[in-house]
Amino acid sequence: MQDLDKLINEKNINGILVDIDGTLYDYEYAHLKSLKLCFKDFMNIKKDISFNDFNDEYRACRNIVTEKFRNQGSARSRLLAFQILFEKYNVNNAYSHALDYEIRYWKYLIKNIKPNFRLIKFLIKSRSKNIKICAVSDMQMRYQVKKLKKLDLENIIQYLVTSEECGFEKPEKLIYEHALKKISTAPHKTVMIGDNISKDIEGAEAQGIHAYFEKFTYKK
Repeated sequence: MQDLDKLINEKNINGILVDIDGTLYDYEYAHLKSLKLCFKDFMNIKKDISFNDFNDEYRACRNIVTEKFRNQGSARSRLLAFQILFEKYNVNNAYSHALDYEIRYWKYLIKNIKPNFRLIKFLIKSRSKNIKICAVSDMQMRYQVKKLKKLDLENIIQYLVTSEECGFEKPEKLIYEHALKKISTAPHKTVMIGDNISKDIEGAEAQGIHAYFEKFTYKK
């Protein structure tokens, strides 16, 4: 991460904002592993369905929830998405199954997290230099805390800002302002590290924050 080191040294950076999903770990890998395990359980309820159909239906349900509750913590709710999914398949007590599957989903996903050790090593080094670090994420707080615990970053990442807390998702100005306030740094003395061009890179730069693209893909 020589370019990032150079940026921090040249701009005298004293604050780091970092995305979690897709940046600190491979979200797509963990998500797919988790969804396949959920599908395996789902086969006990409905046998005549393929994983591809299950995946497509789940994604469609997620999109419904995201659109309906845009910029609210509920927009990322797997519980609501699973409830819609079970209702689509006319499963009795859809709400109860939805809760079971939300618990399963996050348990499986967190178990299958593959850390971005290169970035984590960089963050550890940055903290040793007294650079403040805040994770910034479009997600419900409880699950992001669990991920940071799994990644053993509680003593490295000092603060966490989520869309659930702010009522806005990246790239909205408010979520960045909230993060800057927590770490008490000026935009031009802060860098945002993330894997989403529009949200993490362009969103940060629009607020005068330096940005660094980092997308992590786990390689077996």
